[in-house]
Amino acid sequence: MTNLLKRNNTYYIRLSINLDLQIYFNNKKEYIRSLQTHNINNAKIILKYLLAKFNHIKRSIKMMTTQEIKQYIDEFKKINYDDIINRNSHLSIEQIDTQIKILNNDCDIYDEIIEKELYDLMQIIDIDNKHELEFGLDVDVAEKFKNYIIQIKINALTDVKKIILNKVDILRTDYIVNNDFITIEEAIKEFSNTRDSISEAQRKTSSKDVNNFLEFCNIKNIIYVQNLKNKDLISYRTYLKKLNPKSKVTTLNNALKNMITFVNYCSDQANYIPKITKNVCFELTIKDKKDKQRSPYTNEDYKKIINNIDIIRHTKKAKKLNKEYELIIKIAAHTGARENEICQLTKKDIQIGDDNIYYFSFNIDDEKTIKTISSIRKVPIHFDLLDELLQYIDKTKRNNLFTIKASKFAIDFGYFKTSLGFDRSFVFHSFRNTLQNKLKQAKVQFEIINEIAGHGSEDENKITNDYTSKYDLHILHEALEKVSYKN
Repeated sequence: MTNLLKRNNTYYIRLSINLDLQIYFNNKKEYIRSLQTHNINNAKIILKYLLAKFNHIKRSIKMMTTQEIKQYIDEFKKINYDDIINRNSHLSIEQIDTQIKILNNDCDIYDEIIEKELYDLMQIIDIDNKHELEFGLDVDVAEKFKNYIIQIKINALTDVKKIILNKVDILRTDYIVNNDFITIEEAIKEFSNTRDSISEAQRKTSSKDVNNFLEFCNIKNIIYVQNLKNKDLISYRTYLKKLNPKSKVTTLNNALKNMITFVNYCSDQANYIPKITKNVCFELTIKDKKDKQRSPYTNEDYKKIINNIDIIRHTKKAKKLNKEYELIIKIAAHTGARENEICQLTKKDIQIGDDNIYYFSFNIDDEKTIKTISSIRKVPIHFDLLDELLQYIDKTKRNNLFTIKASKFAIDFGYFKTSLGFDRSFVFHSFRNTLQNKLKQAKVQFEIINEIAGHGSEDENKITNDYTSKYDLHILHEALEKVSYKN
């Protein structure tokens, strides 16, 4: 199967993402994720199940709103075989055998056994009642979905049974002699004996860090190295920050590196577990918030930039582009838009809405690329910018507003702002900070600021944002008109 991959003895699904859906997958043309199973039969049946759901989304995309598509795909990404196993781990072997027998006999009461799995399915296809499964889907397709669920449930119950039996065997045998399972504590002792090449100070620090990891595993009741999962390593990061709330970011990252070194030992040298992926190592790194801080431009800074725009280019030919640079900067200052969003604008992206309000339409038409779904938005054109923009459009013969590519603009602006004496905390992105700060000082609601800037919704606001419409254009317009660079 071309949609099935095997890495480190684990099976993965691989999907080719068509253009209409790429924005929901971080603009990637391919989607790869773990099926979290080592069993080829389990992998095949889960793959069929996921493919059926994915194809249903592709067929329905033209009938759904952007928010509905995003919600469906978010649910699709959450489907997790491991969850099905975990939700059955409380059962006894006798209960498992009974449920498998019922599922195999195809009797009416199996709906109660797969109730949770049916609920997972209904989140994808938007069905309110499991007894109405055939509505909204072709009956044959609905029956296939149900058969997939039953088979996945049987496979999951079988795996739980194997896990229980293996745990019983471990209690009866010497796991060190059989080398089937090894405790994390024993693995740490082995690991410590391999650290001869490091200094005494490094040895003490490493020992402290891996023992903190052992303490975390004991709290989480993770006894054996073979039971460690990527999600446990990520959870440890949160535990470590709470354990040392006043530690510097570099100190915490060094502690995480020592933990990763231990886990890599268990993988590369001892061969106890599969190798952890680079993605997980990257996710474990704690980002220093200070590195991301951007200084907003003041009104004086803005005037300094606009008044010295001729410096941005040096050749005679390039001086013709000065108007483009100036207008891109002014749009950023009055909308908070990203440089890529601005440089992609076309004439048809300048539109008139209700109450004759002109606005920028930031969209994914004509193969434009954007950062997130929330970046698709309408932003009113500020009064101080409108006349200049309309005159520029009237003189421009081409469809694209600008000939400068975002990547080239970013380099040129970097040299330009440095030549004016701005330090590293000032970048083009600072205009987003500037606008948002001005809106905040004008007592504009955070939800309105986020919508103008194209920020993703916070978790606590997810339900509200998923089930309500965007703000009316005149509300956004009133908010933006409170921003001024003239004082």
